Amino acid sequence: MFELIYTPPLKVLCTGLNVQYRFLNYKRLNLDIYGGYKAFFITGPNFENVPPRRNGKKDIGYINVGLLCQFNLGIISPFIDMGWDSINTIGAQVNFQAIYRKLKKRYKLNK
Repeated sequence: MFELIYTPPLKVLCTGLNVQYRFLNYKRLNLDIYGGYKAFFITGPNFENVPPRRNGKKDIGYINVGLLCQFNLGIISPFIDMGWDSINTIGAQVNFQAIYRKLKKRYKLNK
C-alpha cells in the first residue's frame, strides 16, 4: 500500500510505503493490519507518538503500524484507517479496472 497525506496549507506533506496482511475477509468486509515506513517532506505539527532523537528534535520519518477496515462495493470501496501515529483516515478506493471492464463489455473496446 502506498499513501500520500496532505493537509493544507502545507503543514503536513508525507508519504508512506506499507506492507499489508489481510486477516479477515468476510464477504464484502476486509480487515487488514499493516506496517511500514512513513516519511515527512515538510515538517508539520508535533505528533505526540513520534519519538524524538537524542538531540530532542522530531524525526522526519518513522515506522508506522495500523489497522485498515474496508467495505468492498465493487467499483468503490470506503475505508477507515487507524494508525499508531494518531492519524485516522476516512476515504474510498476506486477500482478503475472494474470501470474499464464494464465499459469494454458494453462498448466492445479494443486495446
